[in-house]
Amino acid sequence: MTKETTELLEMKVKELEAEIEKINTALDVLLERRNKEKADIYKMISGEIQKNVLPFLYRMTTEPLSSASQTVIWTAP
Repeated sequence: MTKETTELLEMKVKELEAEIEKINTALDVLLERRNKEKADIYKMISGEIQKNVLPFLYRMTTEPLSSASQTVIWTAP
């Protein structure tokens, strides 16, 4: 290889390295956003469970159930 060819190849490698670095940065940003969305969804679901499901379960354990309610609970899949 000639010196010119080597220099051209080195330039191309540097360009590709810069492009890869940009792509890597973009992927890091996307991953960070995804992790934040995942945490937000977890918090939302947890809040909904605490607000809607846990009070119902508490009532089920502290109040006597009617025969119709018992039937529903025992026949639920």
